[in-house]
Amino acid sequence: MYRVPVRGLGSSPFHSSWPCQATAWVRAFNNRQLDSLATYYLQTPELTVAWSGGQRTSGWEEESAAQREAFRGLSTLNLVAQDVRVEVLAPNVALAMFRHSTDEIRGTDRDLFSGHGTMIWIRPDPRGRWVIRALQMSRSPSAPAAPSGRR
Repeated sequence: MYRVPVRGLGSSPFHSSWPCQATAWVRAFNNRQLDSLATYYLQTPELTVAWSGGQRTSGWEEESAAQREAFRGLSTLNLVAQDVRVEVLAPNVALAMFRHSTDEIRGTDRDLFSGHGTMIWIRPDPRGRWVIRALQMSRSPSAPAAPSGRR
């Protein structure tokens, strides 16, 4: 389980639910469980997502279609969230920031990359679940290949 430093509004319910939410979202994402993933997103046109490849979606319908397409043909997906930080901005709004490393295998092609992620979680109903209102995943430029040491 993640150890997540949470700052902001002291005893917000997000403090206790965030580690489980994050772990479950990453697990559902890695397993490409579209039905499970749906429960973590705001199911309205206000949802906005910007993916590391530059694709942007607006609304749940676009995002779920984009996820279905992105997961098609993947035999392996391993997203690892690292150095997760959460800032509770209001009783119903939290900002989560993290680094990630991702390993994708599609057919015989393997893509390894890392980057940063930012999520805005909201709680539309004070007694309801926290859901993702906005998500942005970046892809850091690849490091140059190390010299071979031969001359």
